[in-house]
Amino acid sequence: LAYAPEIASVMLQRQQASAIIDARKMIVDGAVGMVEMVLPNHENIARQNLQVGDTVRALITHVDSAMKGPSVRLSRKSPKFLEALFRLEVSEIAEGVVEIMGVSRDPGHRAKVAVRSLNENVDPVGACVGQRGSRVRPIVQELCGERIDIVRWNEDPRLYVKEALAPAQLESVEIPEDRPNVIIATVSPEEYSKALGVKGMNVRLATKLCGWHVEVRRSLTTASFEDRKAEAIRNLAEMFSITTRQATQIVNAGYLTIDDIVGDEEAGFIAATGLDEVAAKGVYAAARAVSDMVSGSADDDSAGVEE
Repeated sequence: LAYAPEIASVMLQRQQASAIIDARKMIVDGAVGMVEMVLPNHENIARQNLQVGDTVRALITHVDSAMKGPSVRLSRKSPKFLEALFRLEVSEIAEGVVEIMGVSRDPGHRAKVAVRSLNENVDPVGACVGQRGSRVRPIVQELCGERIDIVRWNEDPRLYVKEALAPAQLESVEIPEDRPNVIIATVSPEEYSKALGVKGMNVRLATKLCGWHVEVRRSLTTASFEDRKAEAIRNLAEMFSITTRQATQIVNAGYLTIDDIVGDEEAGFIAATGLDEVAAKGVYAAARAVSDMVSGSADDDSAGVEE
């Protein structure tokens, strides 16, 4: 059954182990009848605990005309759901004046939406935000507080990446001749953790949004060792969501950067830092994941916009 992507408003009537189901009347192929609408658990925002009787909106992703009756599949995690919500809230998008150029999401946590205007008199970012956030706020509430960065699209990939890595301030953006799918963004040590984001989320979403593998590097600095230690403690505490005390233990053991951490074996890192084993293993695993992603060893280092 062919259909245009649409949003359905559904009320939870019953739950199963693997899905949330709502049976309701709607028109499918011109026939009115009971339609089973299924929101699989893996397509719902993880941090949202729906209860019977709750009403939510979701994207229709598939319609199956089965012998026993039509069945509709829904999603609240799809990037297209976020795009559809903006189309409902922002009249300039619905009218074709403002165009969404890309969406990347970590559902329930953070998202980036790239927009451009086909009318030079219309600011695409301002149109999506609305006066005092009046347009983006309902979308954030619908998505359980998901933080949404609205990015100004640019055909120049260097400028596009600069926008996508906001709020970090970049010193330079380069495309190496021998690595055509890579963009290297250089930031000051003070901006490094902001550019990466918590557990690498900011750079990961920027990579998916732009379709380039974004590699973040620190610029050379002449700061004193004590200043660098203090900055490292702040960076590690923010990046791995650990306490300042834990970050201080890591830095005092000689691990000032992610490269320092992954340059050692896990057992050596645990022994040197004096952290409890669970916390140390969590930090080490997170550092390894961020290192793999930033260095380009992740499988999707040239991935485009999520679909």
